[in-house]
Amino acid sequence: MKKYIKALNEYEDSDLLDLMGDLGDIGFENYQGWVFMWDSPTEKPLVEVMIAPGPREAFQLYKDNGWFGADIQYAEGSGVKFSDLEEVFKYLLKNKIVSSYQLAWGLNANEKNSAFFQIDNINPFATVNFMNQKFDNAAKRFDILFPSNIIKKV
Repeated sequence: MKKYIKALNEYEDSDLLDLMGDLGDIGFENYQGWVFMWDSPTEKPLVEVMIAPGPREAFQLYKDNGWFGADIQYAEGSGVKFSDLEEVFKYLLKNKIVSSYQLAWGLNANEKNSAFFQIDNINPFATVNFMNQKFDNAAKRFDILFPSNIIKKV
């Protein structure tokens, strides 16, 4: 029996997100979640959650409803081009609008409607409960993106 090696292709997250958006454009919508957690030197920290059928729609939701939506519109008016949410948050960090951020994606939404939510970051239990209500893979996805081995007993 012959053994063959299959070619392994690597893709950027943005390529896969574009594909998801393209599939949504032709009717194969799978509502996903994007979560933006940030700290700012001048604003109260928030967790912002977008549920959308694709990355383009999530970007538009954030631009229309997000805490920094006006900053995005200003940047775009000044000629800055954003291809995805990650670029937006890198821009915000670079320009010291936020002091730190984390972006989570790939959450399977339990609902089939676009939505935008802001959660006060003061109560982490409320955030966890909300995530578990809205997404069926929240705990697993967060464990992959932000491994629990960061917890250390001192």
